[in-house]
Amino acid sequence: TSNTYTFDGLNSGTYKIKVRAYNNVNLTTDSSTLSVKTVSLECPSFTITPEGWALKKTVTISYPEESTENKYSIDGGDEQLYSTALEFTQSGSVTAIASDGKNRCQITENIVIDTTTPTLTISAKKSTSETSVSSGEWSNETLKYTLTSTGSNISGVTIKYCVDTENTCTPSTVVTSGTEFALSNTGTYYVRYQGTSGAGKTNTVASYTAK
Repeated sequence: TSNTYTFDGLNSGTYKIKVRAYNNVNLTTDSSTLSVKTVSLECPSFTITPEGWALKKTVTISYPEESTENKYSIDGGDEQLYSTALEFTQSGSVTAIASDGKNRCQITENIVIDTTTPTLTISAKKSTSETSVSSGEWSNETLKYTLTSTGSNISGVTIKYCVDTENTCTPSTVVTSGTEFALSNTGTYYVRYQGTSGAGKTNTVASYTAK
């Protein structure tokens, strides 16, 4: 004779099972002890798109099949039932919680988004005397320029500049922050510059007037 028994709602862990059989006159016999380990409830997993720096990120949570309660929380707040992907437009944390009613497994992911607009400064000085020259000030000689990113962009900043005589060009030449470069243009011209963060945030194009 054999019987099958199912034990539901157990906590994850190791259990010892022993069987005692009775006959019609209450004589008994005991089985040996069997150690049985339940399958642990797996934690959820995250898929974050796009990868790398971005101004908006989508977080999709995948839960194990055994989970009967799929929940999440934002920045340690109240737990909510998960039904669709989450969108982040600023930095924060998301915690995904799986539960089978008895066991619980949770995992937290930090979402980092750089929403800071780049801040740039430009400085100019004469190539011969190293004297500083302000925008719009007459110099009549080659000037050396330095463009510097002074903001707090954690994703980094790409600096571009262009030179024209109408103050309308689109910055396209890349220069490293803090690196000096010289321009030997004559007459009145404009150095236009702009910064773009690694997340894609840009500042308004600014210009320096050289004479």
